[in-house]
Amino acid sequence: MKVTTKDVFAPFLANLAIDVNTAIVPKEVVEEYGDLKTHPVGTGPFKLVEWRRGDRIIYERNEDYRATLDGDKLPYLDKLIFVFITESETKRVALGRREIDGYDFVPPMQIDELKKDPTVDISVKPVINYQYVSVNTKAKPFDDVNVRRAVMMAIDKDEIIRDALFGHAIPAIFPMLSIPGSPWYMPDIKYLKFDPEEAKKLLTDAGYPNGFKTEITAAPTYEEVKYAEITAMDLKKYLNIDVTVKKPELTAYIDEVFNKHEHVMTTCGGPSSGDPDPDIYPYFHSTGGYNHFNYSNSHVDELLDKQRLTLDVDERKRILKEVAETVLSDAPIQYCYHVERGEVVNKYVKGYVMYNTQQPRFDVVWVDKSLM
Repeated sequence: MKVTTKDVFAPFLANLAIDVNTAIVPKEVVEEYGDLKTHPVGTGPFKLVEWRRGDRIIYERNEDYRATLDGDKLPYLDKLIFVFITESETKRVALGRREIDGYDFVPPMQIDELKKDPTVDISVKPVINYQYVSVNTKAKPFDDVNVRRAVMMAIDKDEIIRDALFGHAIPAIFPMLSIPGSPWYMPDIKYLKFDPEEAKKLLTDAGYPNGFKTEITAAPTYEEVKYAEITAMDLKKYLNIDVTVKKPELTAYIDEVFNKHEHVMTTCGGPSSGDPDPDIYPYFHSTGGYNHFNYSNSHVDELLDKQRLTLDVDERKRILKEVAETVLSDAPIQYCYHVERGEVVNKYVKGYVMYNTQQPRFDVVWVDKSLM
């Protein structure tokens, strides 16, 4: 296969390597169905049998799958069923009753409990994701950079990791650039550190010595709501800012934050890919599709465009570091943590491996029926 791009695009190979971004599919299938989200096609280990929306997805073994392991034809499983369960405690109960065989996104408050359970195997790893609190730079008083800086410097990351995540996270500074082990890791990035006294001074200089009233819209998960609540408590404690925490349903949250940009503050997050660009360019370029901060800095735009055209890795790192430090100084956002994710299966499930990309594989998974 030969791919010809219109321009040099430094993230191309890394993006190509992420299987959720890239697939080779038959042209005639795309032309006939258009949307492959509802008409999937591929050469993987399982075939889609049934999709009951909001309930479950059922797969069966693909007999034409060509991969083998130690001479055995893969996959080992005859059927694979994904069941949609939204409540974390409901998942835990279902696992104990063997109504399900495992689940991912184990919430932080369950991790230590499950580690003590002899009937399950749990894997916990830092994953390449990030969580952040951000402000709408067009909403007053956050159109003032000193107000933004004051707010970011009054949020205690260590407190959030301890109280919201039970210690199952590491502090974040910027996507991919603050994950130990990442080829883009930069431990010396300059950023606004927790400093309540300096934050109070900045807020006073900005004309708000007695604080003000505002609101924060939390994404509808336990972590994000708890994150927002602790943020609100910190801002009240250190800056006398009264913060109302809004907890909309997911559809309303997406509409308010990402579609209409009507929020004032928000907590949010997402997974990273193998390259920093998808987690930085769409968020901080003035034309970026995920720029719900309404952030605009012409120098950052130039740097972001330049790093896409730069194939020299060291030079690209230098550019990305400047992007990170400029954005963090402008303070539309504060990255708080990279969370540790847990995935748990019953003891009779064998061969399951957790990947920090959060993309599970089931081709080598099998069931030891003697343990059931």
